[in-house]
Amino acid sequence: MINKFNKFNEGFAGEVNQGDDTYKLYELLYYAFDWDDNILNMPTEIVLLDTGGNEVGMSTADFAEYRSEIGKGEFDYNGHSIVSFAENPFRNFRDEVDPEIFVKDVKKALDQNLKAKSWEDFIECLTTGSLFAIITARGHEPEPMREGVELIISQLSSDERRKMIEHLKMYKYHYDQDVNVDENKLISDYLDVCEFIGVSAPSRGGSPENPEKAKEDAFMAFVDKCNKFAKDLETRFNESGADKWKVIAKIGFSDDDSKNVKHINDVVKDLHHEVYSNVKEFVVKDTGKQEIEKNVYTKESRIKNFKDFGLVYEASAGVISSLPNAAMSGGMNSQDPYVTRNIQQGNFLAKLSKEIFGKHESKRRKKK
Repeated sequence: MINKFNKFNEGFAGEVNQGDDTYKLYELLYYAFDWDDNILNMPTEIVLLDTGGNEVGMSTADFAEYRSEIGKGEFDYNGHSIVSFAENPFRNFRDEVDPEIFVKDVKKALDQNLKAKSWEDFIECLTTGSLFAIITARGHEPEPMREGVELIISQLSSDERRKMIEHLKMYKYHYDQDVNVDENKLISDYLDVCEFIGVSAPSRGGSPENPEKAKEDAFMAFVDKCNKFAKDLETRFNESGADKWKVIAKIGFSDDDSKNVKHINDVVKDLHHEVYSNVKEFVVKDTGKQEIEKNVYTKESRIKNFKDFGLVYEASAGVISSLPNAAMSGGMNSQDPYVTRNIQQGNFLAKLSKEIFGKHESKRRKKK
């Protein structure tokens, strides 16, 4: 195994002593992302009605400003006198009316360069072939969201794509799979093991009354999957060769909704780490504030709060000099040109997930 390992050794993280044994460390990075206002500032519109009964689309940013006025009297918006919500006003956040609405809006966001604060983290995730989960309050099924990610991958630069392919081959090599396959096959196999979760999707029961808990359930299922991947690779490394290996997983979570972030923080800090024996660190990032806030939880539940992205965190094992780049360390700083737009949007989709997919629909059912 060691000769084979030396060919692809990017994950090597040094050595650690435990008792009389010395272990080589191999580090795996996993990512969980909210989508709206975290990866992209989507142009998806809420549908309203004007005095003439015409449907009028309103951007998420504008909705954050006007939502308290909707249904409480007329107000002017883009040359229309708005009076109320249209029927099924959040239809564009699901697939029923237009199965391609998600990928269409991803294309618009890319064309308009509407990148949010975790964009660089997401690109780093893709180009390093890291397992990821998209966990959003939207109601899309997995396939449309996957198509949106495929569109992003198709627009990677040649250097980014080359890096991605090299990493995908690395992981196939570690799992004793053929690396001499078509690049599109490599990418398809990769996305097959990633997760695309719209917690309000019909396949998951529709509108959750508690979106924070729905996101927690999706995230913890992903954590379990990551732990199993790391444990399996550790077994493979130890099956041959004289060296002893520890494969550790670090899992990042980012969301622009402080309520979701607080909920996940509360969950991971109280985890019984022996249940997830190969998960050694969680990094939870709140991207909804002017400065990204990040909490780091080690196996011993030591917590450090970061607002200065230049800080270097020393892992509790004492052998990892710094967190991996992108999702586990940096992030855009407070001078990010997209900060103003993000503040304006005000955590729109995540904060209003109950209202969008739960409360509003229940009110309509009562009216009927």
